[in-house]
Amino acid sequence: MEEMILEEPMEEREPVPALRFVLDVIVRPARAFTALAERGSRGWILIGLFVLIFSLTTIWVAAPIMQEKLVKSLQTVPQVQMEGVPRSKATPPAPPTPPPEVTQVVANPLFTVVIPSVSAFIGVILSWLLWAGVLHLLAVFLGGRSNFKTMFAAVVSASFPDGIRGLFQTIYILATHNIIQNPGLSGLVPLQPERSELNPMAMMQVPIGRILLHNFLARVDIFLVWRLFLLGLAVWATAQLSKRRAYLLVIGVWLLFTLLTLAPALISYTLFRNFAVMGG
Repeated sequence: MEEMILEEPMEEREPVPALRFVLDVIVRPARAFTALAERGSRGWILIGLFVLIFSLTTIWVAAPIMQEKLVKSLQTVPQVQMEGVPRSKATPPAPPTPPPEVTQVVANPLFTVVIPSVSAFIGVILSWLLWAGVLHLLAVFLGGRSNFKTMFAAVVSASFPDGIRGLFQTIYILATHNIIQNPGLSGLVPLQPERSELNPMAMMQVPIGRILLHNFLARVDIFLVWRLFLLGLAVWATAQLSKRRAYLLVIGVWLLFTLLTLAPALISYTLFRNFAVMGG
């Protein structure tokens, strides 16, 4: 009897090989998440590294372009002030040169690369933890059999489309030397009026509803749909909920998080409008 009891753990199935798990997430995601819940795998670590790397490369390749645009925007400031001066008194000056200290700040890698990279890195990690924690608690509340460690691995694995998005954005920026102005579907509701770059106060003419819709659509693209699809399968497999409940749970959590991320846009718009009214 003792020998039989000792031999039982030897019958446990081995974890799924990491590369095979990554391939299954792309080709057979339901099978991948089921195997992750039953056998485990270190493939989620590879996916996590992939997502982190291409979340940072977009910042690295966009930094020089952002520096150029900031310097050009600084050069337009004096020209904007000239618009309110009568033409008889206004003499078109040569393109002004920004003060050296301002240029140094704009070109400082600390502000263009280091801080954005650290913020993005921490943001991705916190996003995984928040998603895993909320999905785990709600799945348990709905009667599922969730384990936080497995749920976290599944959430990281389901973020694979975010890495693909970062890869495509990096290629686009390198190929066109342009920053993506309207991500997702936000181009359907553009915010920038004509010559808004010369008149920042023109943005105050944009209704707040249009701004919120623009920011909401900026988060909607094919990679989001893919990620939500994978998250639904992840919750279904790891928490043992029905697919209907799993997808309703995932969509509900995404809507909640999206509404929370729109709050800063609403607050900044309100504050800026109040300052504009007080100053003018």
